[in-house]
Amino acid sequence: MKEIEAEWEANKSLTAKLADWLLSKFRRLHRQQ
Repeated sequence: MKEIEAEWEANKSLTAKLADWLLSKFRRLHRQQ
């Protein structure tokens, strides 16, 4: 059970990083127009 929890935590942080990256990319595109 602990292994799954650790994997979930890593997955959450990875998803957060991806969301931040997409958001910054979107804002940069939005600023150019």
